Amino acid sequence: VAVVPTAWVLGKTCLWPQEKRAKIPSLVQKCARPMPDWKRHRCTPIAWFSSYNEARKKLPTAAETSDICSGAEPAPRRRRVARAVLSDSESESVDSLLGLPVLPTPPPPPTCRRWDLSHPRTIMPSTSQNTSEVEDPEQLVVSPPSVPKDSASDFHKENLRLLRRIELMQENMSSKLDVMMGLLSKEDRRLDIEDDVDPMPFASLEQFLEFDAALGASQSKRIALKNKWKQYGGRNVRNSTTRILTLLFVDEVAVEFNWEGKKGKLPFKNLWCWTVLRESQRENKCHANATDFEVELAVKSWLRHSRERLDKKTKASQ
Repeated sequence: VAVVPTAWVLGKTCLWPQEKRAKIPSLVQKCARPMPDWKRHRCTPIAWFSSYNEARKKLPTAAETSDICSGAEPAPRRRRVARAVLSDSESESVDSLLGLPVLPTPPPPPTCRRWDLSHPRTIMPSTSQNTSEVEDPEQLVVSPPSVPKDSASDFHKENLRLLRRIELMQENMSSKLDVMMGLLSKEDRRLDIEDDVDPMPFASLEQFLEFDAALGASQSKRIALKNKWKQYGGRNVRNSTTRILTLLFVDEVAVEFNWEGKKGKLPFKNLWCWTVLRESQRENKCHANATDFEVELAVKSWLRHSRERLDKKTKASQ
């Protein structure tokens, strides 16, 4: 008489593993699935139980009241009983003597068994030929089945989806950081330009000439001044040039210059300011096709009329 999983019983045949006796409890505990090389033995199911503990409680009663043909010498520390093969009529007589209910017809052998985690596996006691009692039955616990392959695949897909989402978030944050760094860089350059350019317009000739000499000695100052003048804009080349000269120095300084430096005046064409002014007009987006001649004409006209502007200011102040 032994307790075996229902998966080992096919009708009146019990499948028994070809393993050592010490390994049998582990197979029963795991409710191992029958293998093709297991031996087949005739058996008579006594009762079906929903758990191993319930079947184990009925095992002594079944062992004492079952019709065993012959006995065997008891092994030390446990009781061995002889195995017997019962016919259908003998099985019915045993059931009537024990007062057990009539057993239902066993279900047909399944072709494929799927294990459900929500329900315990069914374990039953049975009598079988060439079987031995399971050692240490109190330690036999039905282990849960392994995780189905479908669940593992879904878990893997979910991890990949989350990793892809994290990657997209990192790319988005990286692009935003690049934009912010670019804006900060432009702001720093603008502040450098403002700090590197002297305040204008110049009200004295000496200050203006010192400034022009500093432009010749520092390329960074020339670049800063060019970028500043490029932002002034204007309707055309003449208007843009006039705006720059008005903000460069006042009319009191402008009357000291003309284009060629004739009649005792200073030549504007030799100043570093003229070089920077010409380059800024070329790179101005409003009139990128401006020529040096157009810029030169605008400078000559503004310098030529500087005396007239100064006289008007003097008369207006009187």
